[in-house]
Amino acid sequence: TIVWCTGYHVTFPFFKSDLLPEQPDQLPLYQRIFPFDFDDLFFVGLVQSTGSAIPIVEQQAKLVAAYLAGNYGLPDADRRRADVERARRRAENRYGPAKRPAMRIDFDGYMREISRERVRGRKRAAA
Repeated sequence: TIVWCTGYHVTFPFFKSDLLPEQPDQLPLYQRIFPFDFDDLFFVGLVQSTGSAIPIVEQQAKLVAAYLAGNYGLPDADRRRADVERARRRAENRYGPAKRPAMRIDFDGYMREISRERVRGRKRAAA
């Protein structure tokens, strides 16, 4: 199932309330895509960027497609959690804690990182 959502107010009324944090815009996602507790749920485009959304969504979709095809492997849970926390702190330092730090990204930095992550994930999947 694919759910297409648009808008400025982040809500997920189609999920049970206990599945997501109280503040949906604070959702901890590895690479801004992968939640910790589900291996078959992905959030593509749930970002606020300093650049265009379309190239970001394209790269995120490629990462999800590689994951579903078995050509991308996630790092272990501890590494994912540490990376999410590091990204949140970086966003809070740049944009402030009240401005959706779990969603904020620097376009250029994120595009470089997601490209590198695809390569690392390909190696993990092949191992």
